[in-house]
Amino acid sequence: MRVALKDPRDGGINNALVLDDSSASPMVGPDGDVYYGVLGNPFNGSRGWLLHFSGDLTQTKTPGAFGWDNTAAIVPRSAVPSYAGSSSYLIFSKYNNYAGLDGGDGVNKIAVLDPNDTMVEPHTSSNRLLVMKQVLTIAGPTPDPEFTAQFPTAVREWCINTAAVDPATRSVMANSEDGKLYRWDLTTNTLSQVVTLSPGIGEAYTPTLIGPDGTVYAINQAVLNAVGRRPALSTLSINDVSVGEGNSSTRNVVFTVSLTPASAQTVTVTYATADGTATADTDYLRAEGALAFAPGETTKTITVITKGDTLNEANETFFVNLSDPSNASIGKGQGQGTILNDDALPKLTINDISAVEGNAGTTLAVFTVKLTPASGRTVTVNYSTA
Repeated sequence: MRVALKDPRDGGINNALVLDDSSASPMVGPDGDVYYGVLGNPFNGSRGWLLHFSGDLTQTKTPGAFGWDNTAAIVPRSAVPSYAGSSSYLIFSKYNNYAGLDGGDGVNKIAVLDPNDTMVEPHTSSNRLLVMKQVLTIAGPTPDPEFTAQFPTAVREWCINTAAVDPATRSVMANSEDGKLYRWDLTTNTLSQVVTLSPGIGEAYTPTLIGPDGTVYAINQAVLNAVGRRPALSTLSINDVSVGEGNSSTRNVVFTVSLTPASAQTVTVTYATADGTATADTDYLRAEGALAFAPGETTKTITVITKGDTLNEANETFFVNLSDPSNASIGKGQGQGTILNDDALPKLTINDISAVEGNAGTTLAVFTVKLTPASGRTVTVNYSTA
């Protein structure tokens, strides 16, 4: 089976361009779909397209808008925690938007695309073509001095032939024309520099791959760079706590939040209480806030105040939830607080009565059943005469 490579604009009437020195290769997704990067025709705006076909090449599917001369890469959906769509995998690509070319503003990006969702491509040369939806994007970090006078947001181009995706750290290795190799963290959507390469057009197109142990390998000017895996994030966890209710006043319930192992960075996390069977401000006082672990610290505490009473009732629960961590991941993110009932069962008593029989008809004999003290639960009892 053969298929003609077409520019997807204008109904695909023009053949796409594939340069003799192009280093792009076809890529096959886990579902068998085929992706291949081409140049647009006409070459207005230096547009490139990620063509998308069924595995047997009989069906043309929604393309991706991207920078030309790029081989797409598979990103597991689990590597992008913010993704809420239905695709079983996502696509990594670059998105060049060259300054001054047919409306381009120089904001060159890398992107994670959803192959099964769409958006209107906003570039003026794209004729409002429907393309794969951008799930996550980030612009290059280095201003482009050639264009910033006219286009203040212009940045150096991403120079990626084949991206190196590292699912274990939820990141992608990406080369920039500024001469640096960056790690794109898909959880925080931030960049961190990994190694400095040789800047300039061409030199920054650096073959990069990730070994089975997580080591990043990059070739630049006949030099092989090996960069160790970024240390795994420390993990935050909160314990469960039980406390006797008490009859009056208040008690402190102290939760411990642990960071394992200690981090060389400041770690922060927010927390907030939530009702279980206990009710905020009736059984306990609601609490929320943030914790900050200085480098080397491994434990912090959260104090929640409970309120006592004299009602016999079932044990009651509330929760403390951790969220929004920085420089750490969350392991056990919910601590359960249990307020233990310490009130004795109330007693049921029935009184004695006397009634005058009378000579005819009936007389009511009314007994009173008392519960002492009042209970926090529903109390039932059976009765019968004898």
